[in-house]
Amino acid sequence: MNLTCHIVKKDFRRLQVPLMLWALLLVAQIFIGVRLLQGDGDNLEWFGRMGLYAQLFFALDLIATYVLVARLIHEDPLMGSRVFWLTRPISGARLLGAKLLGAALMFGVLPVLIWLPWWLACGYGWHDVAAAVFETLVWKSLVVVPALFLAVITDEFSRLFVWQFILLMALIAASGLANARFLFHPGMETAISGLPALVVWAIIGAGAGLLVCHQ
Repeated sequence: MNLTCHIVKKDFRRLQVPLMLWALLLVAQIFIGVRLLQGDGDNLEWFGRMGLYAQLFFALDLIATYVLVARLIHEDPLMGSRVFWLTRPISGARLLGAKLLGAALMFGVLPVLIWLPWWLACGYGWHDVAAAVFETLVWKSLVVVPALFLAVITDEFSRLFVWQFILLMALIAASGLANARFLFHPGMETAISGLPALVVWAIIGAGAGLLVCHQ
């Protein structure tokens, strides 16, 4: 456990500057919320502009999270021949535990701590806070899990970007083929429409989890 904590502290130290910039991005989203509450309700153009800024900061938040996950995993690359040591003295299970703990602290605990004062200032009760925490963690997981999956099979961000592009094109092609089948066989869509999306995501998540654990 002591070695796991050392790895986590090392990752926080190495990513200190990017994490601080990302935290400022989260604070900027809160600032936009404060400005919206203090704004003049008659100035619709101003409200539209601030809403656009809020969406921009949210998109940058997701992109920054994706990049930080890749940086976190690539700090101790599992793939390639440019690792720091030829024989890794840290077991795969311990390294996985350290990376998952670091990811939970960075992309779970840290955003909640930053947003918590804003939620309380808005008059949230504890049930509302719990719902906001759950929503925040869900949004973060939708970014962290794919980034984690791609980062463990690559050794640098350029390769991760290539694999991301390949998988995106594969998903688009699969979606196009599925739509074509539904076009020629309309009954198929009705037959599978009852399949919960949660089951599909669970299958994808399980596959990604198995690959991460294997690596």
